[in-house]
Amino acid sequence: MRASQSQLPFVERAEKLASQLKGVERNVFLAIVADFLTDPRSEPARLTKMLDLLKKDSGDHLRRSGSFGVQARLVVQELPSILKDKDLTPAELRTILGWTSRLLQVRSVKGGGDNGGPRPPGIRPQAPPNQRRPTKPYRPLSRPVPPPTVPVVSSAPARPNWQTRIQGIGWGNAGPIVSNLLDELKGKERREAVNAIIEKMGGKRELRAKKDKSWVQELLAAAEEPGG
Repeated sequence: MRASQSQLPFVERAEKLASQLKGVERNVFLAIVADFLTDPRSEPARLTKMLDLLKKDSGDHLRRSGSFGVQARLVVQELPSILKDKDLTPAELRTILGWTSRLLQVRSVKGGGDNGGPRPPGIRPQAPPNQRRPTKPYRPLSRPVPPPTVPVVSSAPARPNWQTRIQGIGWGNAGPIVSNLLDELKGKERREAVNAIIEKMGGKRELRAKKDKSWVQELLAAAEEPGG
């Protein structure tokens, strides 16, 4: 997919970020930024808070064995620099992070391109001169093409879809997810989410065995609230 002229500054920022995330796979990147990308009400400050929690080993992302932990540590190290840019709106940050996700996917599929770095969507490798096709006349775009993987932000704030956000919950990523949902949800919806998370994590007995984790304490406390 080719970026429109209006998207080029964001693509350039995404290229720079993707080059800094050397060796990071798209699924590791999305494990950290997915909530910010998919929830239009989420602010950069919330993502910054999540990165601070991950630095303190909340959620166990950085303590996972193998390459996942190494890649997650690099994401946590590089993301704050772009989040501190006060000239970027939340929507523009989502655009940049959406393009970054796309570039990481392209890099993974293409094997890093000719120079070991990501190739922007819509840019193909040049064929040798004797194999090139005749150049077609330039046709201006009739309308800007939106970047891939970036949700459309409506004027009215969307309700958080907690069912989708807990589908992949586990001991390695539950901390930030539980903290965000407990902050956002109220009343009956909050109680339903708490009960669903407890069931997914194996029940209260399993959770009490790991009560040393702060998010487990918050979850169990929420389950004991009146009406729960």
